Amino acid sequence: MLKLKTIGTYGKTYWIADETPKEIRAFGSFWVSPIDGFVSNPINDNCEILGDVVEGASIHGRSCYLGMDVEKNYYFAKGCGWNHAFGWKPSFGSLGILPLWAGERERDISLVLRETPINVVTPIAIVLHKKIPQFGSNPNNSEFIVADSIPDLDGSPANPCLFIYSSKSRWRLADLFYFSEQERHEILFKDITPIDWFVKIIRSVSVSTGTLHKLGGYDYSLSTHNIFIDGTRLDFEYLVLNTHPHPNKVLNQDADTWRQKELYGLKTLAWELAELLRINIAVKDIDDILKVEYETASDLVYPF
Repeated sequence: MLKLKTIGTYGKTYWIADETPKEIRAFGSFWVSPIDGFVSNPINDNCEILGDVVEGASIHGRSCYLGMDVEKNYYFAKGCGWNHAFGWKPSFGSLGILPLWAGERERDISLVLRETPINVVTPIAIVLHKKIPQFGSNPNNSEFIVADSIPDLDGSPANPCLFIYSSKSRWRLADLFYFSEQERHEILFKDITPIDWFVKIIRSVSVSTGTLHKLGGYDYSLSTHNIFIDGTRLDFEYLVLNTHPHPNKVLNQDADTWRQKELYGLKTLAWELAELLRINIAVKDIDDILKVEYETASDLVYPF
């Protein structure tokens, strides 16, 4: 895991949940700068909420881990800059940026899905950046760009923001690919066998996918990257509900195609985990689990 230094961007709180730890309230808006070093033990999650150093990973791009509170809630931020470099420039497009429309969408859909059986992250805050560090500047003496001048991909104002959320789990499924076999066992298999854990997680994701489809929704972004190891779902920028159509109108059309695309992601997720963990299970058995759990939850036909 990368250690990342936080650089204050003079933010303004746009929205904040009622029950938010004082440490999170004190964070404000920030951008991250890589530090030349890695955490030697990636399974060490006993990290208090700090203000000057956070943790990230190359696969999580513009997201980072903020720390854990006394009740073992884990806090994360999205829209804090590209973890691989420092600062933003026009040729980067939206790299590192989370537009306000996307931050609001993450919050609003999280709140809606929390009222359903689907297990999702808890939205905590949206903080507007007032300034963004300029690419090529020194993190210790940054040059800044006024955030209001930064365009979204379509040329409209991006209004870049920081979306802060919490989860009861520290690690995403995609993180497992970067741990040693021993570390994965310590995280996943203390009280359960590998095959039982595997069946449990693919059942959980199949049910949440089926439930979402029964509600009339679908998620363009289902993958190991957007599921925590306890089945909690995150990243709703490209999730569509009847009550929350997407700004990109293409994503609102031909719902059956988008649902099949999500189910392809579900099947890929299951196969990736089976291969990673060397699960001794027949392909047909994996497909049967996905099919039964999905069709039971959705009342729809599993197409594979």
